Amino acid sequence: MLTVENKPLVNESTISSEYRVKSLLVGLSLEDNDEALLSYIDFLIDVLPIERATFLHVLPRFDMFNVQYEQEAEGLVSNFEIDRDIVAQMQAEIKARFTEKALQPAFIVQEGDPLEALLYATQESKADLVLIGQSSGSGPHGILARNLARKTTCPALIIPQEALCSLGRIVAPIDFSKNSVNALQTAAGIASATGAELVAVNIFELPSLNAYRINKTVDELRELITTDRYAAFEAFIQTHLRNYAGKLRTKLVERDWNSVAHHLLDFARAEGADLLVMGAKGHSRVERLLMGSVTEDLLAANETIPTLVVK
Repeated sequence: MLTVENKPLVNESTISSEYRVKSLLVGLSLEDNDEALLSYIDFLIDVLPIERATFLHVLPRFDMFNVQYEQEAEGLVSNFEIDRDIVAQMQAEIKARFTEKALQPAFIVQEGDPLEALLYATQESKADLVLIGQSSGSGPHGILARNLARKTTCPALIIPQEALCSLGRIVAPIDFSKNSVNALQTAAGIASATGAELVAVNIFELPSLNAYRINKTVDELRELITTDRYAAFEAFIQTHLRNYAGKLRTKLVERDWNSVAHHLLDFARAEGADLLVMGAKGHSRVERLLMGSVTEDLLAANETIPTLVVK
């Protein structure tokens, strides 16, 4: 894997708008894996403007009980009482952690499928950021994160269980598409709000010399492509991010036989990235199917770096 770096391209004399969260939605499991998620929220409140937060817990459906078993049913605690107890549990947990934070928390308990409940609550709370945790290793939590990133209508921030509470460096993968514009502008807004360094990276692949009958050596072709990509970087940034005020580094990574997601994750780890900001496709059925193996594969393999998927 070849990595090429270029100097910052953006004039630092201009000012960009900082990233703000008006309505945060947080999915809680009320299990041990909430610890990393709540610790990260505690950190996030101190570095990003967050106006209010809604905490959601999803219960399994209780309509599995047949009404013919009246005697047994009478002994069950009502759904209302269960919901009330869980809300009280969430309130106590949040109050203990964020007692001095201006969070304005609200609490929701729903029954059913966790993904459907998250998507519904996103709409109802008018969330502009939804945040969930992701347990280490494969399992249902990883599937939930990938499906949420695919289907949600607002940005989704996935916090791996091993994530550190730090925001010194942000990595934003760029492929010069419209989705990259949204991701880079969001990353720049977060960097402006937090003082983090922003690194934009593009993964490229050398074409086959034989297939295209290119009359150049591999090194000459690599130099030609990297020069062209850095020119594209500069035009892209000047067009879509002219007002960004911080330091922006741009890097190119040459792809070999490994996947793009593999290269991105390796690059982010080597850079010591504290946050990945990635663009995603839109909301039509075709766009969701094309979103990507890159984003979904990265979420499946990533166990350490918080990842913000921008719509």
